This record gives sequence, structure tokens and C-alpha cells, in this order.
Amino acid sequence: QKVDGVFDLLPEACRQVLKMWTLGYSMREIAANAGYKSDGVVRKKKRLCLVKLMQALQDQPDLLQQLLNE
Repeated sequence: QKVDGVFDLLPEACRQVLKMWTLGYSMREIAANAGYKSDGVVRKKKRLCLVKLMQALQDQPDLLQQLLNE
């Protein structure tokens, strides 16, 4: 549940890509399901979203600490 809370800090497109990625979808499957042109576009989007996620966690140290303590 707390991971979902972390994803809520992100834009919808990032939530979709990262959730599918954590569920084990391939980049090609994510591209097909989310409407991206190619798996390369999804890889770039995933990388940018992970950067946004790290920035969001740095801005919320209490949430980060809770996640680390689980």
C-alpha cells in the first residue's frame, strides 16, 4: 500500500509505466498497452519516471524513511 502511495506522487503516465514494469511486463508489452510507439520510448520514459520518483522521495524524507523501515 505504501508503494502505491509513492506512485501517487507521480504523473499518471509514470504511474502506469512503473506499475506495469514492477508487475513484470516487458517494455514491448508496456508500449502496446500504454500506446507508446516503441519499447525504446518506454525505456526512456521509465528512466525519466524513476528519476522523478527519486526526486519525489527526496522531497518527502518521512515517507522515504517509512519505506526503508518496512
